[in-house]
Amino acid sequence: MTNFEGDPTVVLPRMRVLEIAGVDLSGTIFSVYIDEAKKLLLERPEVEDVTVKRSLPDTIDIKIKERVPVAWLSCRELGLAGRSPHKGILLDAAGVSFRCEKDFWEVAKNLPVIQISSSSTTEFPMGKKMRNADAERALSLVLKLRKMEQQPWEVDRIRVVNFYTLHVISKDGVVAVFGMHDHGRQLYQLVLAREHAANHQKELAWIDLRPKMNIPAQYKGGGAVIPQIYTPKSEVSDGLDPSTRSILNQN
Repeated sequence: MTNFEGDPTVVLPRMRVLEIAGVDLSGTIFSVYIDEAKKLLLERPEVEDVTVKRSLPDTIDIKIKERVPVAWLSCRELGLAGRSPHKGILLDAAGVSFRCEKDFWEVAKNLPVIQISSSSTTEFPMGKKMRNADAERALSLVLKLRKMEQQPWEVDRIRVVNFYTLHVISKDGVVAVFGMHDHGRQLYQLVLAREHAANHQKELAWIDLRPKMNIPAQYKGGGAVIPQIYTPKSEVSDGLDPSTRSILNQN
């Protein structure tokens, strides 16, 4: 074989693809077993789908759809380690769980960790879609975070507290309490609250985004307040609801 064609991959380098598929670059295109090469590649957790075909005179064309990790999975009861290059379990956007192979670490090491409690090994079958409703809601929040414009803060982990509460812990230590639904509204208010705090040279410690009004929050170093109804006209256009603004304006 004198030529190899394939779309660029993110996780698997070109030579690793050839190694897994059993392709010998010094051989001819007829020395490659097409069906076997496809089978070997599909067995890899990195690969969601693949096509392998032989084209005369000198080409083996391999096209790979990679499985893209979006979060780590952590569960103490099941021994799932979370962010780990050796024992970690990853999730893709469809909720399929798969082990972190060495090729994944560089692209996955900064992804958020979903922390879940479970006593059932059947809820997270490797290579298949998970069957845990709470983890699915946490993953839904992760996907919404990925669609947001880039923020000056990153989410470190999302902890499933119970069937109606998620704790979102960012890398700067802010704890944001979310419900299981209405994530778009809650994320919007979190962004506004953080921007408002930064504009006043302050930092959030925590905020509970579940209520639509009278949202409790506190600054690092203290500063919780009793929500007020009055909103100065100069602040009406900043996008914050009155109770959130009154909390964040407290000295």
